[in-house]
Amino acid sequence: DPVPIVTQLVEMADAGAKRGAAALEQMAQDLPDPFMRQGMELVASNAPDDQIRFVLETELQFMEDRHEEGEKVVTGFADYAPAFGLIGTLIGLVAMLAGLGGGGGGGSAVEAVANGMAVALITTFYGAVFQNLIGLPLAGKLKAANQTEAAYKRVVIEGILMVSMGMRESLPPNILASRLSMYLPPLSASKPGALPPTFTDMLALLLTFFVFLMTMAEFDEAKLKDIFAHMSLAFGMEGASGAGVLAGGQS
Repeated sequence: DPVPIVTQLVEMADAGAKRGAAALEQMAQDLPDPFMRQGMELVASNAPDDQIRFVLETELQFMEDRHEEGEKVVTGFADYAPAFGLIGTLIGLVAMLAGLGGGGGGGSAVEAVANGMAVALITTFYGAVFQNLIGLPLAGKLKAANQTEAAYKRVVIEGILMVSMGMRESLPPNILASRLSMYLPPLSASKPGALPPTFTDMLALLLTFFVFLMTMAEFDEAKLKDIFAHMSLAFGMEGASGAGVLAGGQS
């Protein structure tokens, strides 16, 4: 939340203008944020503004590069998940075709086709789940967190430079507050640190609910056998397994 940061910077600017660099350095030792503490120590040591900006912006750039590397790893996982699901789909199709050709092992051709199709469908489903339920939402969260932290550090950099300017030119704290208020969002009604929900978050919740319902569902074995029998008719295997076909059923 940038509002407490602006308030803290205004207080430190007031202390530096009234009591000098010694008071500012003493207050900097109590700062919990190492980034802000480093900047205030540079101000207290009378470092030039261009050197202060160079040091802080370089550290900010390195932080963004580190976060982007982690985001790329998660994004790559999300990009490759459907490809691995497609590989499983091809394996299932090979097994299904082997069953059609009589190479399905000791079981019937219908069982081989059903097992192959099950593998083909479930691996495609897993690929979509890993991409949309885990990979993309996590990558989106990492990107949003990186942007939030970078925006926070940019506010800190500008505030530290204004504190340094205020100490040299004896600017009143209200001017510093009015300048830093430009970096505040127009509405601060959202909770501090909360990230807005995205479409992928809603999709992940729907998929989770669907999987939860599937795990609680009970399947009728007789109806499943009827479905497999109709599938055998659809693939032209009327003589492979005639058991379980509904009377008068047509594919």
